[in-house]
Amino acid sequence: MNYKHGHGSKMNRSREYRAWESMIRRCNNPNDHHFCYYGGRGITVCPEWQGTDGFVQFLSDLGRCPSTNYTLERQRNSGGYSPNNCCWATCIEQANNKRNNFLITYNGKTMTAAMWGREVGTSSSLIRQRIVRYGWDVEAALTYPNPGRGGHLDHFGLPRHPSRRVVAGAEESSIRGISNS
Repeated sequence: MNYKHGHGSKMNRSREYRAWESMIRRCNNPNDHHFCYYGGRGITVCPEWQGTDGFVQFLSDLGRCPSTNYTLERQRNSGGYSPNNCCWATCIEQANNKRNNFLITYNGKTMTAAMWGREVGTSSSLIRQRIVRYGWDVEAALTYPNPGRGGHLDHFGLPRHPSRRVVAGAEESSIRGISNS
């Protein structure tokens, strides 16, 4: 390895150099334990970022990592590592950009279940269960109150007391996502 850029001395590799080195390894080395998720699925590194001066160009294109809270991210998961598809991102930003995320569109806005959970104040797992397991429609899953722990709602998010099951004139079946038509 060439260390003339000052980021890759054997004892003190910079955060940026470690990110670049890992990217090269997981895309190009079939012996790397992450190769099957990257190089094995066709994810490549652009030619400018490979070879002797690859790190220098990588650093020039992306700049320094803003802080220890950031890591290298591909903005389009099906695309390779290149200047127009990479950036430094936080763990939350990266978690919202996984190919196995559960995406929900509501009122013209598409976000992950985790993002919706943060926005409406409930857990992403409850939102996902309401939609997938219990067949609720998206609006009900996102707007029905969070049951909380030991509260007055059951594990479906419905009131425990039967007389409270009609909310604002809506029938129980429409709240649960079952169409009456």
